[in-house]
Amino acid sequence: MSERKVAVAYWEYLSKEGYRPEILSDGLVSFKRAGCFYCIQADEQDPQFFRLIFPNICQLGDQSDNAMALIAADRTTGKIKTSKVFIVEDQVFASVELFVISMEHVAEVFERCIAIVDEAAQQFLEEMQSARK
Repeated sequence: MSERKVAVAYWEYLSKEGYRPEILSDGLVSFKRAGCFYCIQADEQDPQFFRLIFPNICQLGDQSDNAMALIAADRTTGKIKTSKVFIVEDQVFASVELFVISMEHVAEVFERCIAIVDEAAQQFLEEMQSARK
């Protein structure tokens, strides 16, 4: 399945679920839910790999913020199943990554993936708040 076909399959699923997705030029499928933006990464080389991303959950300031964020990201990733919290430049992202057999399997776990990525973002923010005290 080509990257475009994978992205279109995600777009179709999200549309059917009532979202208003957009396929971005880099193959990401973007959508908004409860006032937040999320993305699904379409991977032509590995169509069974599913990555749901909650981008830009936090913007970092100075070096001490970066150090605290690395620790908070590590703790959060260790606590929440299938989640990853990572830093790209001065932005913090949360993701859920797993393997699926087909789009039907994505549909079966999609709401749980949203809940997990939201939980990872919240846990990270709590870790950062605690570290700043």
